[in-house]
Amino acid sequence: ENCAPEIPQGMSPNGDGLNDPFKIKGLVNVFEQFVLKIYSRQGNLIYEGGNEEGLWDGIPNTRLLYKDNLVPVGTYYYVLILNDPEFPEPFLGFVYVNY
Repeated sequence: ENCAPEIPQGMSPNGDGLNDPFKIKGLVNVFEQFVLKIYSRQGNLIYEGGNEEGLWDGIPNTRLLYKDNLVPVGTYYYVLILNDPEFPEPFLGFVYVNY
């Protein structure tokens, strides 16, 4: 039986090796079919990934902000869908990005 993933509320993708990716413990290679969506404060989808992509590194991969650059400092919102019968409801929350 899998435990619920542990989701942090912050990340700092500045390359110092501390909290660089949005590291959700107990997610990658545990919930094989998960979908993680990251939204800007304006509600624009800026990232969508799953087990193949791994952890979000602060770079948008879709839509309006896709420029292969780190997102600006600020609050972003996530929807984490595990696609697991033990956790049918999505996890919703925010992550603060700072450098």
